[in-house]
Amino acid sequence: RRPLAPVGDAPCVAGCALGAFSSPAAYASGGGVDGGRAFWASAKEDRDGLETIVSEVGGEEVARGVAPVSSDDHGPPMAIFPQIFEKAGGGLGARSLAATTAHSLVMVGGSSVNWVRDEALASVRGAIFVDAPRESITATAATVPTFSERLALQLAAATKLGETLSGFLGGVLGEEAQAAKKLANARRYGFDKLAVVANADAGRLFALALHTGDVAWSALAPKGSKLLPGRAGTPDARPEVVVYAATDETTTLRWVDAHDGKTTEELRAAAFDALVPAGVDDPLTKRKAYLGVTLRDDGAALSVLPASAEETLASFANATALHFHVIKDGAVRCFRVASASRADELGSVVVAPGASDEIVDVAYAEDAPVSSKASILGDDSLLLKYLNPHLLVVVTTSAGGEAAPLLDARLRAAGDDADQTEPPTLHVTLVDTVSATVAHRASVPHGGAPAHAAVSENWVLYAYWNHKAKRSEVGSLSLHEGLIERFGLSPFKVPEQAATRSAWTAPPP
Repeated sequence: RRPLAPVGDAPCVAGCALGAFSSPAAYASGGGVDGGRAFWASAKEDRDGLETIVSEVGGEEVARGVAPVSSDDHGPPMAIFPQIFEKAGGGLGARSLAATTAHSLVMVGGSSVNWVRDEALASVRGAIFVDAPRESITATAATVPTFSERLALQLAAATKLGETLSGFLGGVLGEEAQAAKKLANARRYGFDKLAVVANADAGRLFALALHTGDVAWSALAPKGSKLLPGRAGTPDARPEVVVYAATDETTTLRWVDAHDGKTTEELRAAAFDALVPAGVDDPLTKRKAYLGVTLRDDGAALSVLPASAEETLASFANATALHFHVIKDGAVRCFRVASASRADELGSVVVAPGASDEIVDVAYAEDAPVSSKASILGDDSLLLKYLNPHLLVVVTTSAGGEAAPLLDARLRAAGDDADQTEPPTLHVTLVDTVSATVAHRASVPHGGAPAHAAVSENWVLYAYWNHKAKRSEVGSLSLHEGLIERFGLSPFKVPEQAATRSAWTAPPP
C-alpha cells in the first residue's frame, strides 16, 4: 500500500519496462521467510540488444547485461519479471523474463538469451502462401556452358545425390538427415511453401515453413495493419506481400520480400476511406495494383497505387466491368469503375440501420472449383445450387430493448402485464455486391456476438451466442435457384438455359 523505497527519479524512459520482486530471496530458494529483501528490475532498448538491470532496493546491484535481442524483430520491452536466486558459490544471481510490445517472451540471464517464444503466433489473422526459395543453378542459353557453370551443375548434382543417400541413412545419421529427407520430399511433391501470416494487434509478420512449422523469418509491422497479396513468384522476381497501414492522415503500402522479410519498397499517399484490389498488375514490377477509394455523395474518387498501373487499369475498365464495394457507417455501397480516377455508385444496402446495430463479421463466396452445380434428390430430380461469386454475407447484431407491443407470442416475456420489448437479435444479410440488392436475410432472436460466418458453394454457415439459452449455436442456409423435375431433363427435353448469368436479371435464391 506504500512504496518500499524510492528507486530514483524517472528510472525508465521510452522503450523501458520496470518490474519488482518483493518476496524474500531466502523464501524464493526454500530457506524460509527470515531476512526478507526486495528487488527491482528494469529493461530498455540498447544499441546492441536488450539491457536489463536487477538491483536490491536500497542495496547493491545484482545483475546487469545486454542480451542480443533485437527490438527490430521483437519490439521494445513492455514488462519485466525478475527471478532472484542464490549462487552455489555464494551471493545472489538473477535472470529476467521480459515481455515485449510485439507479444514476444524472452528469458535473459545477464548478457545471454535462454529462450524466446513468439506468442503473437497464437492469434494470427489470415495467411498468404508463397513458394519457398530454392537454390537451383541452370546453364545459360549458350550452346556450351562455361567452365564455372559446369562446376556449379556438378556441385548441384553431388548435393542432390547426398540428399538422396541421407534419406536412406536417416535412421543412422540422426535428426539432420531426417530433416534433409523431409525437405527433399516436400520439394519433390510441391509442399515446400511459406505461409506469411500477420498479427495486427501485436504488429508482427511471420513466415512459416509448411513442411516443418519452423519460423523462417519475422518482422515488425505497424499495429492495426493488414496483410495483402503483393506479387507472385516468377523466375525473374521473388514473391512479395503488402503491409497496408492507414491513419487519419496517411496511407502506407510496404512491399515485403516473402523469402527474407526485408522491405523492398514503401509508398506513402493521402488517407483513403478504403483500399480495394484493382484486378490488374503493374506492367513494370508485376506487382498487384490497388485502388485508394475516397467516398463522395455522387460516387467515389480513385487513386491507382502504384501510379504506373493507371493506363493498364483504364484499358481493363473499358473492356471489363470492374466492380467493388465499401462497407462503412452500417451500409454496403457498391460501385463500378468508370475510369482510373472515378467510380460510379450503383446503389447501397443498409445492413445496420439502428443506433445499437453493429457489424460483427463479414464473409465472401469462395473463389474455388465447385464439385457439382446440382444436388440429386431421391426421386432423381435436380436441385440447382445458387452459386453467386459476388455474394457478401454480413452478420449484424441488435441490442434490442425497444418497445414491441406486436411481438410474436413465442418471444414474449412471461406475464400478461409485462412490458414487451424486442430481444437481442442476430441478422444474417446476403448482399449481391454487383446489383446492390439483398439476396436473402435471416434473423435469429436472442442471438448475439461473438458471431462468425463462412460461405462454401451454396451453403452459408454462421455461429453465434444465444443469450437466452446461454450457449453457442450454429445455423446454416442452403441456397438454391431452381428445381428440374424428374422428367424435366432427358435426351428429348432440355430446360431453357442461358450461357451467361447477369446479376441484374438473375432471381434471388
